[in-house]
Amino acid sequence: MSESAQSRRSAASGRPARRPSSSVRTAVPAACLAVLAVCLALWAGAARAQSRTTPEVRLTPKEKAFLLGLAREPLAALLEGRPSRAPAARPARLEETHLLVVSLSLDGRTAARAWEIRRPEPLWQGALTLGAKVLTTPDAGRPLGPEELARAKVSAAVLSGLTEIAGDAEVAAGQGVVVLSGYAFAVGLPGDVPAGSRPFELLSEACRAAGLRPGAWLGERSTLFSALADQVAED
Repeated sequence: MSESAQSRRSAASGRPARRPSSSVRTAVPAACLAVLAVCLALWAGAARAQSRTTPEVRLTPKEKAFLLGLAREPLAALLEGRPSRAPAARPARLEETHLLVVSLSLDGRTAARAWEIRRPEPLWQGALTLGAKVLTTPDAGRPLGPEELARAKVSAAVLSGLTEIAGDAEVAAGQGVVVLSGYAFAVGLPGDVPAGSRPFELLSEACRAAGLRPGAWLGERSTLFSALADQVAED
C-alpha cells in the first residue's frame, strides 16, 4: 500500500497508523515465507478479479433456511450422538461457490466462527464443512461444553462482490469486511459491533477476533475488502 493510501486510511479512521514491529521475527525459513506470500498475493488478485466479474448474491428465504439447516447439521448430529448427514437434494443456488462464514453464538455473543477463503466450496458443502469446523474453533480458546452447545445458535453469512478498498471510509453500512494482514485473514460481519459503530470499529473487532492486533488492518502489509453480507441466523 502506498504512503498516500496509508495516510488516507489513518485519516478516515481518526486513528494513528500502526505498522508491524520490526522486532517481530519468525523461525520459518525465508523460502517458505516467500511461497506463502505468493499464494496470498494470488488470492488477493483473485478477490479483485471476483469483485469485477461476480455479482452480489442474495439468497431467497427458502435457500437461506436450507443453508442454515446444513450449517446446523454437524451440531445437531453431535448433540444427538449420530453421524452428520448430507442432503440427497438441495437448491440449485447452493451449488454455487461463494465465500461462506458460519458462526456459533452463545447468550448473544459470538462464541466461535469458521470460514474458508483460499479454497471455498459450493455453499451446501461449505455449510457442512464449516458447521463441523466451528465446533472445534471456539473464540474463547476452549471447547464449548455440552450444556453450552445445547444453547448455542448457528448463523451463516454469504459474502459476495468482494471489492478492494483503501480504508474504512469505503465500508458502507451493512457490509462485511475481509482483512488480509501479512499471512493472516480476518472476517467481520454486520452485527459484530453495536449498532451505530463506525466502520473502523468493525475492522478492529474483526482483527481482534482473529487473534490479530485490533489495529492490524492499518498496517502497510494489510489489504482490505468490503463485501455484501447476506446473513441468516437462528432465533
